[in-house]
Amino acid sequence: MSKISKEEKKRYQVVSRILGVLMRIANVCCWVGVGCTVIAAIAASIIAPNINIDSTNKEITLFDKTSSYTIKDKDFDYGDEEGRVAIKDNVVTISSKDSDVLSVKLSDNSITEIEKFIENDVPNLLKVLPFVLMLTAVLLGAYALALGHGASVFKNIAKEDTPFTKDNIERTEKSFKYMIAALILTFVIDIIMVAASGFKANIGFETTSITGILAIYVTIYIFKAGYQLEDKNQK
Repeated sequence: MSKISKEEKKRYQVVSRILGVLMRIANVCCWVGVGCTVIAAIAASIIAPNINIDSTNKEITLFDKTSSYTIKDKDFDYGDEEGRVAIKDNVVTISSKDSDVLSVKLSDNSITEIEKFIENDVPNLLKVLPFVLMLTAVLLGAYALALGHGASVFKNIAKEDTPFTKDNIERTEKSFKYMIAALILTFVIDIIMVAASGFKANIGFETTSITGILAIYVTIYIFKAGYQLEDKNQK
């Protein structure tokens, strides 16, 4: 079996450094997401209890301000000249003083019965929204920790003579555990969303996530086998 040349080793180390930097950037982005999601959860816990939808009179009350809304087919319109929320042709638009603040295109089957969604599903979603946002913050935190350990592994590979170190094994095992926790949390969030309104979040079990976790698990075995082999050769 041929040995790794110095040139090959250098190339591997350069790639490891790049991967480490990219994972560290993703790690920072996740922590920023945690902070933003926690703020959103706090805001939702204050605002959500003060939203009341009166389906009889077709009115929505936010704190002490009441405005009427209209529903026609799959279209929804609520607000006034200061601010408006509308759903038309499966496009959700939030506007303020004649300028669009946010516009999101929904899939054709996202909302089949707009009246049921606004008058039945939205109140239920508002009840669980703060809790779901806090779970999402924990989910992002799990991803951040997994990415942080992953970045450290690649940093070690770039500077060490061998990737088969005890520190790399421990960090990869921790990354694996955090990824498992993240996968479970996505499942829990999906269950809560479906139970509350039948509206499924798009963060559930994905083939790519499961494949990634299995790849990490196999990497742990490779690191352990390599570490034991090197330890045996040194003795």
